[in-house]
Amino acid sequence: MEHSRFSLLKLLFGVILLFSIGGCRSEDPNPEVRDPLYKAIKDELAGAEKGLEDAKKAKEEAYKRMNETEPRTIDKRNAEKEYWKAVKQVDSLTTAVAYLKIRVERRRVETRAAYRKAFKAHKEEEWPNPSEYSGYLTNRRLREVNLNWSRRVPKLKDRLPSSQGEAKPAKKAENSEGGGEE
Repeated sequence: MEHSRFSLLKLLFGVILLFSIGGCRSEDPNPEVRDPLYKAIKDELAGAEKGLEDAKKAKEEAYKRMNETEPRTIDKRNAEKEYWKAVKQVDSLTTAVAYLKIRVERRRVETRAAYRKAFKAHKEEEWPNPSEYSGYLTNRRLREVNLNWSRRVPKLKDRLPSSQGEAKPAKKAENSEGGGEE
């Protein structure tokens, strides 16, 4: 009797333990890892940092070239122009890197807050809002579009065949098809 009671208690304890372990939901400590928008911004930051390193090297090379050229020559002016262009690029990339670092940190905080809210409401399946990421991709595509009108709009000559180009082959085709019956 005591043996069956002991086995029944073990079974009951095992079932309770199984439900407590298997039924527990635990909050993800790093939910930003699953957020596609956070990943995209982080990748953009990595690209900007790499571009900044390359721009700094180009600036140093341009500075050396500028100092090596003879004064009051066209080569000196071109080297100076190249140097100042590199300086502007380094400045803009430094600003971009600082902005992206702030944006990554902000997105990390926003992601954690949104995840906690979804976790408490038991709506974890809906958590990385797909409309946010699609909106980000649309905005990014619009920022990166070429604003030069002549490059964006297709040329008329590319869409329509040239009248001069068609006229010559058409005449040759008529002469060859006619078999010389004129």
